[in-house]
Amino acid sequence: MRHVSVAILAASVLALASSPSGARQGSLGWPDDHSGCAVDRLLTVSLRGDTLVMLSGHIFSVDKADVVDTRSWDSGDFVFICVGEMINKDKLNDRATVILQR
Repeated sequence: MRHVSVAILAASVLALASSPSGARQGSLGWPDDHSGCAVDRLLTVSLRGDTLVMLSGHIFSVDKADVVDTRSWDSGDFVFICVGEMINKDKLNDRATVILQR
């Protein structure tokens, strides 16, 4: 009986790991390894691309060298927020250096 329970548990873990929607941050099924990053969505991007407002309410300023990229980012884009960097998963892992303002 114990072997059956272990087999069922192992199958459940494999199913979750192979499905990003069911995976948790830092697990095998999480896209890439952004385990030290927060997950959020863009609410708005300023016209110049120098300010990013997140769905969570956080506001980030963008390094001047990266505004060329962030101007093309869209509301609703799925991003990872890491220390000093934002990675846009909806724009092929486009990256920008950011500073938390609020």
